[in-house]
Amino acid sequence: MKKSYLNSEKMNRFLNFTVLASGKLRLAIIVLVVALFSNISNISAATRTASVTGNWNSTATWGGSAVPTSSDDVTINTGVTVTVTANTAVAKTLTINSGGVLNVGGFSITVSGITSISGTLNHTNSSGTKRYTGLVTINSGGVWNNSGNANINLRGGLTNNNSFIAGTGTYTFDTNNQTLLGTISIPKITVTGVTLTNNGILTVATTLSGTGGFTQGIDDILNIGGTVTITTLTSTATGNIVNYYIFSFISSGICSYQ
Repeated sequence: MKKSYLNSEKMNRFLNFTVLASGKLRLAIIVLVVALFSNISNISAATRTASVTGNWNSTATWGGSAVPTSSDDVTINTGVTVTVTANTAVAKTLTINSGGVLNVGGFSITVSGITSISGTLNHTNSSGTKRYTGLVTINSGGVWNNSGNANINLRGGLTNNNSFIAGTGTYTFDTNNQTLLGTISIPKITVTGVTLTNNGILTVATTLSGTGGFTQGIDDILNIGGTVTITTLTSTATGNIVNYYIFSFISSGICSYQ
C-alpha cells in the first residue's frame, strides 16, 4: 500500500493561511461589534422636538417619539408650551425657541449641557431640584421667570441678554468655576467651593455666602445689600465698583477684598 505525505513546505503554507484567515476573521468581528455599539449609541442619543403643546412626559408632545432622556438634545418649538407635570425632566441640552414656553412646576429638572432660552422658562413652584449643569443663556427676547421662588443650582454660569426674574429662592453655584454676564439681580447667592466671576452688573439684595470665592471683573459693578459671609471677595480689577448697602447704612465706592 502506497502512503502519501504532505511535505513540510506545503504544511507550513497551509498553517500560515489558516492563522492569517482566523486573524482576519477576528478583526472583522471586532470591527462589526464596534460599529454595532456605535450605532446603538447614536440611536439612544437623539433630538427630541416638542411640536405640539402638552406634558413633558407624554410621547405625543414629542411627535410620537420617546420622552427625552439625559442623552437627548431637547428643543421646544415656537408656539408650543410644554409643562413638567410628573417625575423628573432630564435633557442633555435644552433649547427654547422664540415663542416657546417651558413650565417647570413642583418637579425636578436636570439639564446636563447648555440651556438656551429665546422663549420663556417658568419655574412656578419651589418643590423639586432645578439643576442646570451647562451655561444658561437668556437670549434677546428670552425670559427666565422664577415666580415659584425655587432654589436653583447652576454649574456652568449664567448670561442674561433680556429678562431675568430671579424670585426669592437661593441660587447655588458649585462644581465648576463660573461667570455671570449681563445685568442680573439675584437676592440670595451661595458659592460652594468654586470661584464665581462677575463680568456685568450684579445686584445681590439679601445674602452673598458660601465657602467659595467671588471675583469682580474689569469695569464691572456689584451691588450688595444684606449680609456678606462668602469666604473670599476679590475686587481688585481695574475700574470695578462695589456698592455696599446694609440696613440703613449706605456706602458707595471702589472696595478691595483679598
